[in-house]
Amino acid sequence: MNVEFKGRKDLAGNNTPWTPAVTLIRGLAVALQMLRDEGVENVWSRHDRLASSLRAGAEALGLKIFGNPSSNAVTAITLPERGEEFASLMKKKYGITMAEGQEHLKGKIFRVSHLGYYDEADMLSVLYAIESALSDVGHDHIPGAGLSAAQQVFNESRETAGGVR
Repeated sequence: MNVEFKGRKDLAGNNTPWTPAVTLIRGLAVALQMLRDEGVENVWSRHDRLASSLRAGAEALGLKIFGNPSSNAVTAITLPERGEEFASLMKKKYGITMAEGQEHLKGKIFRVSHLGYYDEADMLSVLYAIESALSDVGHDHIPGAGLSAAQQVFNESRETAGGVR
């Protein structure tokens, strides 16, 4: 049986054999333009700055960073006491969906992404929610310490870069 692929006729006529994922193609075009506009080295620098600020904030709150060296794409943080309640509060009360640990790390860590279109305000928002949920579960920490540590990382990176980023 010799069945010709219908798509060849469509392609020859400058058409597609099925409805293409136009929104994905347009989204990719926008994402690539954003990358070109910012510059790949600047994107890497931003991810490093965001990851460093979040790790500094988490450590200032008495949380332990999981993994060494940490990735600039994602930071894994050891869950505090009452971790399940903490995770539930992050989502239900503070509107932050966080990735929890998998397999043998389930219920032991949570992960925060820095990869993609995130900025300083996003990291400060996540740290605010972490601090608030920690207070809710009775974790001993200095209120504002995480936000202050993150802000210090941002300020130092601006000074190093010679201005506003």
